[in-house]
Amino acid sequence: MYQRISGVIGITINMKKLFFIGTLHAGITPNKELAQILKTLKPDQLLVEIHQKDVVNNYLKNYPVEMVFALRWAKRNKIQVKGFAHHIDMLAKGKTQKDNLVVIQEQKKVIKKYFWHDFNKEKYTKLLNTKNFKPLIDQKAWKQCEEAMARNIKKYQSKKGVSVVLCGVGHLSFFEKKFKQAIFPLR
Repeated sequence: MYQRISGVIGITINMKKLFFIGTLHAGITPNKELAQILKTLKPDQLLVEIHQKDVVNNYLKNYPVEMVFALRWAKRNKIQVKGFAHHIDMLAKGKTQKDNLVVIQEQKKVIKKYFWHDFNKEKYTKLLNTKNFKPLIDQKAWKQCEEAMARNIKKYQSKKGVSVVLCGVGHLSFFEKKFKQAIFPLR
């Protein structure tokens, strides 16, 4: 069965749908546009890149603003929300938050030439691999984090209905391989 959703075809599988939407952290994903996508997809459940314990305790201080916005949007709209993030430090040995800010500034220069949702497409996501990005990230920790997030998504995903997963665009390729039946409407 096929259903047209805002110009995107969604495939119904056993009455269960899993959508992935990639976001840009650092306050770059516009809340209004994100809300419109969520309204269009009509989720029964929203999974955000926040640790589940912090969702329960409403401790949202250190999370990307679009994830906090989406969590609050879901609660206002009486949509079940779960967090799937994992507390694994992905900074390479010797790297600091100051180094991370340098990368964010490099990425913002790239991003300003496009729309935020363009970065859901692989060819644009690669543009975020700026000069200082690769040395910033501990690749082993990155892989461990993605595996942990995938396990959490599988654990929390609704058995039926529509689940929408919001994650950083850098994780989309990994999730595409892990969740072959999922729908990536902005890809």
